Amino acid sequence: MKKKNLAIAGGIVIGFGSLILLSREQLAQNFPVLGNLLHPLTARIEDSDLSEIQAKTLHAARDSIAVAETLAAEPIAAPPAPAPVKEQAQPWKLGLSGSDPAPSLNLDSNIKSFSPISLDPHPAQLPSAGEQLLLPMLNNKSVKVNVESVTTNSNGDFIWSGHLDGHNNDYPVVMTYGENTTFATITTPEGSYSLEAVKGVGWLYKNPAEAELTHQGKDDFLIPDIK
Repeated sequence: MKKKNLAIAGGIVIGFGSLILLSREQLAQNFPVLGNLLHPLTARIEDSDLSEIQAKTLHAARDSIAVAETLAAEPIAAPPAPAPVKEQAQPWKLGLSGSDPAPSLNLDSNIKSFSPISLDPHPAQLPSAGEQLLLPMLNNKSVKVNVESVTTNSNGDFIWSGHLDGHNNDYPVVMTYGENTTFATITTPEGSYSLEAVKGVGWLYKNPAEAELTHQGKDDFLIPDIK
């Protein structure tokens, strides 16, 4: 935009200067209409003054051309690179490293899909409202969660809650950091999951469906004892 404005200004100066550089006779012969319009003005200008005006105009035109040539020779600046996208934080990792102890929690026998996990039980930077987290899930999958609220209880427990990204408020997620234990509940279109950890190691598992919790041929209701 700056180059364009300067080029236009230079063109105006050059065009106006070319008219002034013409003598009265040349102006009248080549531009009779314009000559008639400018005649009252040029009639009051002495030849010596006209020569000085012509010299100044020529000098200004040369300066404008020099500025335009300098700007044209400058490389066009590339647009600024977009800011890097902030990587989504991952509150836990699937699997254990060689230095991690085995989880001290025992899984229920009804749980069929699970994985050991490790995490920082006291992270230096806890999630905040408005942040987006990437939660590693079973079978090499992951889900994005929008953190919507955070709370610190009187006992020091830190709780963040939100919902699965892209599903409005249909699939809530809650995670609690205690003094030694960490819990999380993650609901997804494929079912609900739980995370339980003690001192940074534990399990992520899929909660069994109701049908998986009942044994075939066994009543899943109680008959009141009426006497």
